[in-house]
Amino acid sequence: MTDLPAPFLPFINSARPNLISILLVLDGKAEWEDWRATKKGQQSGEAGKDVGIDREYCGTPSAYCVGNNSTRMRCFHIRLIKRCLAQLVVVSLLALLLLFIARRSQADEEQRVATSAKKPQPQPQPRRPPVVAILHQSWKTAHLPPLFANLSATFADCLPSFRRILWTDSDNRDLVARHYPWFLARYDSLAPGVQRADVARLFYMHRYGGVYCDLDCDCLRGFQHLLANTSLALGAMEGSLIHERENPAFVDEGQVENSFMYSQPRHPFFWELILRLNATQGDVPIMASGTYLLMTGIRSARRIGLDRTLFIGLPYLTEGRASPDCQLFGQFTPQSRQLCRQAYLKSNASYIVQYHT
Repeated sequence: MTDLPAPFLPFINSARPNLISILLVLDGKAEWEDWRATKKGQQSGEAGKDVGIDREYCGTPSAYCVGNNSTRMRCFHIRLIKRCLAQLVVVSLLALLLLFIARRSQADEEQRVATSAKKPQPQPQPRRPPVVAILHQSWKTAHLPPLFANLSATFADCLPSFRRILWTDSDNRDLVARHYPWFLARYDSLAPGVQRADVARLFYMHRYGGVYCDLDCDCLRGFQHLLANTSLALGAMEGSLIHERENPAFVDEGQVENSFMYSQPRHPFFWELILRLNATQGDVPIMASGTYLLMTGIRSARRIGLDRTLFIGLPYLTEGRASPDCQLFGQFTPQSRQLCRQAYLKSNASYIVQYHT
């Protein structure tokens, strides 16, 4: 018979509650019940009496135990230790396997990151502003003369998705008073009519953005695609008649008109013009608040690299046109205006005609 070494028995007795707890969790209750039956026999005064098989194999070739209670208890301890050791080995192997998988996954991720870092990364695309779909026009009152009403209606056909706003003189002052009250005194000091209307356009552009076009403009075809990815567009009047290079009021393109303008809201170009005008003292010449002010702003903008786009050829001057009906410079009849319109429609480069009536 092979017994456990004597120094090992105190450990078994002291560790029995913990080992039994492990046995219950991992191996079930079979041997626990067997041990309890043995213990119960001991407590009933049956010590020394065989209550099981006469010989029992305890796990090693020489570990056969006589079937008394003491020997069966030792065999139970041997089996319990071996099973706990076997389970410990299994748990250790599982832990090593999980550790290997985790480290392999980490190595794969590091390799993936290193590989992707070597690839050229796509460059972020610059933000492209959407077209501001608003059309501003202005008149003294809300009731347009028949000619201007007809011309204004052409924009509904060209720009059907645009919101059309007709500003009156009263609306213009209310706009300044509500959103730019610090400029109201300067606005009231300007001459009524054209000068105040010229200045009010600056506030349309700065506050809301979109397109401004005079009421004597005739829209031939849609042009919103020309405004894509554009923050500022201005109309230049072509023709050598008004192109005076020696005059500092002009720019290289000739006379840039405030009869056609486009911008994104809050554009710094119009903000600078508003501040410039507010800083002037006394009376302002009629042209200094409109076209000349615009070209002065363009020259300043070019010096500091301000983003702007020149909308070339809008509006057209009638000089040099083949059709004599386009040479009347404001003295149009309904018939001559229609003939002039047809002449420009033949050119795909024409979008707006200004009749200067």
